[in-house]
Amino acid sequence: MEEKQPVQLIVQNCPTEEDEIDLWQLWETIKKNRKTIYKVTAAVFLLALVYIFIKTPLYQAKTVMQIGYIGDKPIEKANIVAQKIKTVFYVDSPLQKKIDKEAFIESVNPVKKVDKLIDITAYGISNEKAVNKINEVLKYVRKDEKLKIEHFKQDIQAEIDKTQRDIDKLKIVDIKKIDDQINLVKTHDIKKIDDQINLLKTQDIKKIDDKINLIKTVDIKKIDDQINLLKTQDIKKIDDKINLIKTVDIKKIDDQINLVNTQNLAQINDKITLYQKEIIPNIEKKIQITQKQIEKFEKNIQNLQKSIQKAKDKAFIALTLVQVSNYQNMIYSRQLKINDLHLQKEKILKETIPNLQRQKEKILKETIPNLQRQKEKILKETIPNLQRQKEKILKIEIPKLQDSIGSLRYKLTEAYISPSKFVGDIQTFDKPAKPKKKLILVVALVTGLILGVFLVFFLEFLKSEPKKETE
Repeated sequence: MEEKQPVQLIVQNCPTEEDEIDLWQLWETIKKNRKTIYKVTAAVFLLALVYIFIKTPLYQAKTVMQIGYIGDKPIEKANIVAQKIKTVFYVDSPLQKKIDKEAFIESVNPVKKVDKLIDITAYGISNEKAVNKINEVLKYVRKDEKLKIEHFKQDIQAEIDKTQRDIDKLKIVDIKKIDDQINLVKTHDIKKIDDQINLLKTQDIKKIDDKINLIKTVDIKKIDDQINLLKTQDIKKIDDKINLIKTVDIKKIDDQINLVNTQNLAQINDKITLYQKEIIPNIEKKIQITQKQIEKFEKNIQNLQKSIQKAKDKAFIALTLVQVSNYQNMIYSRQLKINDLHLQKEKILKETIPNLQRQKEKILKETIPNLQRQKEKILKETIPNLQRQKEKILKIEIPKLQDSIGSLRYKLTEAYISPSKFVGDIQTFDKPAKPKKKLILVVALVTGLILGVFLVFFLEFLKSEPKKETE
């Protein structure tokens, strides 16, 4: 067994001369059986010719379809749309040729590196059929996009309507409200303040001035009149009475004394002795008493002292002094009343009128300036603020909303929303794309040659096998 193993290795690793390929022998084999190769090639070529004449010619139509877009975004991704088209039109499906006999979609492929483009190729028994098939694809895609576009348009239109309502609200409600506020401030508030100022100027201050004038012209005049009345009437009346006493009563006493002296002188002379002895001493005593009383009134009635000293009738003198004293009491009471009136006048001059003047000054320096400041604040702040608010609405908010409406309306245009469409025209060819006659014939020729050579070698192989077995 150890001797046989090396023999087997030699046989397996060292090929014989018969196993080596002889290229020249192969060429001789092909050359010898060239007629067979020609026949096989001719048969395959004839079969290809028969196929070409029997096969219905198909025309190719191709185009690039742009996916519909809203703004800068496609309605749907290109690969998803392509997959839908393949599913609906049975692309790459065995059922395609059974269902679509006159025209079919050959390929649907998204263009690389471009999101919105799809390359579509269709075949049909005529260019018209192929073009119609591609148009069917476009109709399907547009129908699929239509609902989304309509929803988008409805949303945009609703937003436009809402924005327009906002603008109308700003124009009709807010601006009108601001105008009404401005008009109210101008016609009511400012007018009210002006009326208050005018009322203060024309009524309150005038009323105070009237009061002051009334006090000055009426009350003080009344007091002055009363003082003058007291001075001119009552005191004059008292003076008249005093003068009456001086001129009438005392004169009457003097007349009586004179009468006594002239008419009853004889009688008096007759009684002188009697008076000198009895009455005169008594009278002198009375005179002394009277003189003492007169001395007490000398300070108050100096003008009457001389007249009383001349009087000799003590009864009349006493009566006169009582009357004088009464009149002096009346004069004193009138002077007290005058003093009271002077005090009242002084109070009016030093308290009542200054209080009214201070009230007037307060109205002029505080109340009216406050109202004027309030008016000025309304004119310089409230109304300008409302006007600025109105101007902001008119120049900023409404134009902004109008621009928003413009941009929203632009979104409804074809420049912003576009359904799927073809980029350029659908390409068609005058000559059918299938079957490709030249290619089929060339392939048939090459295939026939290959089959012929293979057949020759196969036959030679079959012939050589029995020889090997016999050897």
